[in-house]
Amino acid sequence: MFRKLPFHIWFAGLFIVIASLYLIYHLALGQYGVLFKGYREGYWWQYIIAVLLCIFGVVFMYAGKIEQINLDKEVGILSRSKMSIFCQKETTEWALDQIINVRVFKRGHDGVQVMTIQYEVQVDFIDAPCQTILKSQSKDKAIAQMAKIKVFLGLVMHKSDLKFIDESTSKYKGRSQVYEDE
Repeated sequence: MFRKLPFHIWFAGLFIVIASLYLIYHLALGQYGVLFKGYREGYWWQYIIAVLLCIFGVVFMYAGKIEQINLDKEVGILSRSKMSIFCQKETTEWALDQIINVRVFKRGHDGVQVMTIQYEVQVDFIDAPCQTILKSQSKDKAIAQMAKIKVFLGLVMHKSDLKFIDESTSKYKGRSQVYEDE
């Protein structure tokens, strides 16, 4: 089982919600004392902005979904679940006996100002299209996850499987090569 928890997204959303609640408190109860001296009462458009900011924070937290990959040999199913903070769950399942290969792909762009490289663990099926089930910024982590899945499924591991397939784009020599040459 692999699980990804988006703590950074939840923390950012919580910060936005707390900031908007403080603004609402300052607008509604400002005459009872606050940290700084401001308006005695808020205007209608200030309340609307504060409420919209609070809604934006909740939507931000909703966007961070818990992703979970389960491999169950007893049932024979590979399942990918995504659950929101409101406990809405979306599950996709595939049969384990349909899996023929597990590979790691390097995808994204490595440019001078933009670097979106990520490593994806992809599962190939007999009758279904291939699916990306895990993503990571770390090459070693993605290869280790792929190896764990192959061992669990009993698929043959070759030395060439411990490498990744490069589908990334680059306009220059990569970052790591630039620093190695110096």
